[in-house]
Amino acid sequence: MISQVGDRFTQMAFIELLGKEFFGKFSAFGGVAVIFTLPSIIFGPFTGPLIDSWRKKRVLLVGDFVRAVLVALLPIAYTIHLGGQRYNLYAMFAVALVVYIFGFFFSAARLAFVPLIVPRDELLRANSANMTLLRLATGIGTLLGGVAVSLIGWRMGFLVDALTYLASFVLILMISSKESETDKDITGSVEARIKEHRQKARINLDYLLNAFRKTAVNLFLIPAAYIADFAKDEFGKRRMKKAKSVDLKAEFVRYIDYIKGGIKLMVNTRTMVFVMTSLLVIFLISGVAFSVIVPTVQQTLKLETIGVTVLAAAAALGMFLGPFFTGMFGSAFRKQRLMITSFILLGLIFIAGGGTYLAVGLERALSVPWLNWTLICMMGIIILIAGMLFSAINISQDTIIQERIPKEARGRLFAWRETLASLAFVATAVPAGFIAERVSFEYVLVAVGGIVIVCSLAWMPVLKTREAVNSLDGDVK
Repeated sequence: MISQVGDRFTQMAFIELLGKEFFGKFSAFGGVAVIFTLPSIIFGPFTGPLIDSWRKKRVLLVGDFVRAVLVALLPIAYTIHLGGQRYNLYAMFAVALVVYIFGFFFSAARLAFVPLIVPRDELLRANSANMTLLRLATGIGTLLGGVAVSLIGWRMGFLVDALTYLASFVLILMISSKESETDKDITGSVEARIKEHRQKARINLDYLLNAFRKTAVNLFLIPAAYIADFAKDEFGKRRMKKAKSVDLKAEFVRYIDYIKGGIKLMVNTRTMVFVMTSLLVIFLISGVAFSVIVPTVQQTLKLETIGVTVLAAAAALGMFLGPFFTGMFGSAFRKQRLMITSFILLGLIFIAGGGTYLAVGLERALSVPWLNWTLICMMGIIILIAGMLFSAINISQDTIIQERIPKEARGRLFAWRETLASLAFVATAVPAGFIAERVSFEYVLVAVGGIVIVCSLAWMPVLKTREAVNSLDGDVK
């Protein structure tokens, strides 16, 4: 939750920079979407087996610490003299690309980690609570980040984000989980390793937390030791073993089998096909929101970054209320029915938003202040409702995957999920940005709404499916 607040500071900082450096270029937002999602596309098919074999908590810790360091370097990357401010922005994007690589590992490991600390019959409530906190953090971070970036400057956003990653690292360190005992015989438990490094550095965790306000240096001792230990366990230990040589061909074949197993899990039942295709549609909507709605609010409607902040806060409020209501009432409905109904409502919302501006006329709306603000308020309400529907869909997707996929394969599934989501996001954000530069944004919104409704109607047969929750347990290699 804490790092999610910081992420919104970074997001608003990038939006501010894009608005200044690429004003009027909707396609620039689509291009940036490629950078943010490229790690998922490239690494998605290959990281699942790694995450399944690694300790999830360890992946979370390493991901947080490395991202803290890299995000803190983003303002420095912008000051490098490369022939112009736009080239400096490209340097920032290069660093951001590495940040998102570690973020991809973190996201997949986090979703696979939840069932290890929560009983199966509590997964829906746990996911709802988790989503509620994340959305609350998103709303708070978006509001504070947008105001801070507008008043103080975009550099503040990156520095706050770096600090939240460090705070998240400390909190994750305190979580106890029931991960497999099989990897404890390599170097001992996590607690034993932490104790060893504390003794070597003559520091204990209590002192570290108490001294947090006095010095930031101590924050790097345990993380650095943890990363070194991680590298030693996963890579160095195998080289130190004097066992028989590894058959590289056999290892490669086994790895490919893992990947094939992940693909098989995605398409093995009608319900899983539904979940994965619904994921594509949800990120189709996200791609349009990023490359069309954000620059429209910032530039076409002349509300600048603070306008984006207010509407993003409305979406975050909806995403906060969505998990709350889903946790309270969601168990009374089939998750598939809840998802399809939410998609139909989302499609209608897109059509209503674009259709209203078509009926009124964009030029007339901009020339009449009271009418413009009326439409903006209406858009805020629509976005709030859309945020609630998004949350209901996301929670249902995660819960279905966690219920139906065995724990030894969840890393693969969530890694593939991130890859498909990124592909859908890029495949939508890039062309939508180019189209919105040539066609008025109202038509784009109406078209997307129609596509979502058509997909929802095509999913209707899945409501007749009655598969056992554990129907995939025997299909994992």
